[in-house]
Amino acid sequence: MQIAFLILLALIIFIYFGYPVVLSVLVFLKKEIIKTGNISPSVTLIIPAYNEQAVIRQKIENSFFLEYPKEKLEIILALDGCTDKSKDIALNYINKGLKIIEREERGGKIAALNKAVSQSKNEILIFSDANSIYEENAIINLVRNFADKKVGCVCGELKYTLKDLTSVEAGENLYWKYEKFLKEKESKLGSLLVTNGSIYAIKRELYSQIDEDLADDFVNPMRVYKQGFKVVYEPDAIAYEKVSSRFKDQFDQKVRIISQGWKATFRLWDIILSSGPLRIFEFLFHKFLRWIIPFFLIAMFISNLFLANIKFYQILLLSQVIFYVFAFIGYFSQKWGSRIKLFYIPFYFCMVNATALLALFRYLKGGETKVWEKAQTSRS
Repeated sequence: MQIAFLILLALIIFIYFGYPVVLSVLVFLKKEIIKTGNISPSVTLIIPAYNEQAVIRQKIENSFFLEYPKEKLEIILALDGCTDKSKDIALNYINKGLKIIEREERGGKIAALNKAVSQSKNEILIFSDANSIYEENAIINLVRNFADKKVGCVCGELKYTLKDLTSVEAGENLYWKYEKFLKEKESKLGSLLVTNGSIYAIKRELYSQIDEDLADDFVNPMRVYKQGFKVVYEPDAIAYEKVSSRFKDQFDQKVRIISQGWKATFRLWDIILSSGPLRIFEFLFHKFLRWIIPFFLIAMFISNLFLANIKFYQILLLSQVIFYVFAFIGYFSQKWGSRIKLFYIPFYFCMVNATALLALFRYLKGGETKVWEKAQTSRS
């Protein structure tokens, strides 16, 4: 029982802390050099949208305001069965060059993307979200990486704008800082595992239609890397997005994303296994094992109970109990905008692992994940 407990503890520690260390060592031993350049290939910016009347005008105007040769920039708004005034607002920009592609029936984000890509015409595809606002030079900084002919996909930097630092927002902010560190290391190996769905670019020739219940920011980099191209991270291509302060919004979104991740894992298993040792290592410790950490935590707690007669394990058991009590307090205090790290870090950790657990059950039940529900507080 002691061996089982210690193995579980070591595995959890390695997933969160050992993996970044190993990446850092690999980067030190074999850093890929990405040749950037002042280039301006033709670009298509694709913005999928479902009932985004609250933000669509700002997004369109932001897209036209971007610093990029206008004759080389195509902007496509892919409407997915909208029932609000999104289309009416967008029609005001037709004369400025906005291209509207509409699905009358709602099919989900990927259905909208697939249709938009099929009607796009340029060399580079950039995928965005309706509530993501780009810095003026975002496209320039993204595409400069394609000066390196071995680069097939480039991920930008998503920054959250925070008003009231609730426990949900603060936890998400910390999570993204951790993810940013991993992205930087994976990118320096030319093997970024996943991208930010709100800002990333891909060579059009490398894009193929995606199953509508999967996540494009997971599938595309996998396919690009398998074709022998680098997937990299560009921290100076920046998009801003308001993170939702509502627990339910964050919870539901993460369940949907991880459920899509499970589906993609089993449908792309042959691609993952044939992409080489580095890619397999990244996938295991950056995604797959993280998704099953809830089972490790439960097993570790139960095994700790059987070892409670030993002083050392009594301390560890008490530590776990205190941690979960703090998470429980954090769950309730987040409703009042708690700013106490002592509570929101345990709370957010438990929330993330709870979503992973529920996502697996949803996947096993065959739950629908192809359509997205907006987090209202992030779009108003």
